[in-house]
Amino acid sequence: PAPVVFLEKSPRVIDFQLARLDNSRLLNVERNADNAKFAAVYAAILTRAGISPKDRQDAVAALEKLQNKDAVEVLLSALVSVDDTKQQGRRVARQLASMLLRNHADQLKSHVEQLKQATTKEQTTLRSVAYAGLIVADENDVAWELAEANKNGRLDWLNAVSLIPNVELRNSLRSRIVGLLDGNQPNDVRQAAISSLASIKSDQAETFSLVAPFVSRGPFRNAAVRTLLTIPQEQRPQAAATQLAEVLVKHAENTPAAKRTTDDFIDAMQLA
Repeated sequence: PAPVVFLEKSPRVIDFQLARLDNSRLLNVERNADNAKFAAVYAAILTRAGISPKDRQDAVAALEKLQNKDAVEVLLSALVSVDDTKQQGRRVARQLASMLLRNHADQLKSHVEQLKQATTKEQTTLRSVAYAGLIVADENDVAWELAEANKNGRLDWLNAVSLIPNVELRNSLRSRIVGLLDGNQPNDVRQAAISSLASIKSDQAETFSLVAPFVSRGPFRNAAVRTLLTIPQEQRPQAAATQLAEVLVKHAENTPAAKRTTDDFIDAMQLA
């Protein structure tokens, strides 16, 4: 039998009832896309971890109808409600981000003001999604102007790069990412820039030579190794690769045996 949920109660009580249901029972709750009282059920399905893409998409369609919003508005609202401080929440947020950024550029462009406002929200993933949305909407300069105003903006902008579905559009951001490797930038911005270059598929030989020296600098090593591992062998200049191998041999020699089973060390040796 379908679980009984009292949808006439307060939003807090409704959320409590829905949160107690596992996914299979949540999906068995009565739903009706023509009755506004069921909006909470669709919202719970949309933001629940482990829900199939089809069920999420069906929930978006229902909420568009019930709330008289389009998919971009529905998904922005959903992202506000997701707790991305936890791993499960971050996974859901990235799934919602993917759905939002698959919308056509023109549809995203009609929500530029909402996207700009979302860059200031509390949720980290939402802020990066908002920057990605602006970039997909062909408002790259607007996104950059907002981002470069402060360190957190630059971090959110850099974290947006991997969310952008179109590889050519990601590639177009390369020069700005490289600019954020500058020594005048805070270390966490430089680390994020190194990580973002993993999503850039143009000029990979140049990227290899640019990032390889960071492997010898402790705070940047892990990010640099992960990015360099994404670059195909044929795009690794011989001189830079040889020098990098020497750095990694020294790193291995200086690493205590107890730390040679960590993921970071294994990645470094794979690069060597």
